Amino acid sequence: MSKTQKELAFLQDLNVETNWTARFTENFDKKFKFENEESVLYVNSGTGNHTLALYEKLGDDVELRGVSENEELNIIADAKAKAVKSKAVFSTDFPEETFDTVIANASFVRPNELEEFLEKIIDLSDDKVAFYLPTAGSFGEIFSVLWEVLLDENLIEKGGEVERLIAELPKVSDVEEMAER
Repeated sequence: MSKTQKELAFLQDLNVETNWTARFTENFDKKFKFENEESVLYVNSGTGNHTLALYEKLGDDVELRGVSENEELNIIADAKAKAVKSKAVFSTDFPEETFDTVIANASFVRPNELEEFLEKIIDLSDDKVAFYLPTAGSFGEIFSVLWEVLLDENLIEKGGEVERLIAELPKVSDVEEMAER
């Protein structure tokens, strides 16, 4: 039974944002330093949790825009922004102008589309780009659990799919080379 975009958006808000994205954004918040930005774009902003936290940190003087291709995610993000009286703007329209800083969640970007995605976000920045994504070795424990489940459920024939998932993840050095190109 497939889920609607609205159901998937709520599931992303309840599960992905809190259990997965939060790990990356905590690390980002510790390491990234903002310096006099006037405009910030957040690509793949999901349901807006991190975008709104950044708005609170940066204040009203910074134009902060979140972009997500899924309208249902933007509806949730807009509702959150209104609830906390944030001026952050969420949209499905990819901007044409550039921003002082571009932050991007590349967690769900397919590995074979990563270089094109990086090129796109780098072109949107006047100064700094920061992005996060899982790389080879990032979450090895997930694959261990997946192997155990396959064994427990007598689905070992699906092991090839797990191997494919593991092999597709780029190494950090590969991602660095893509960004430099």
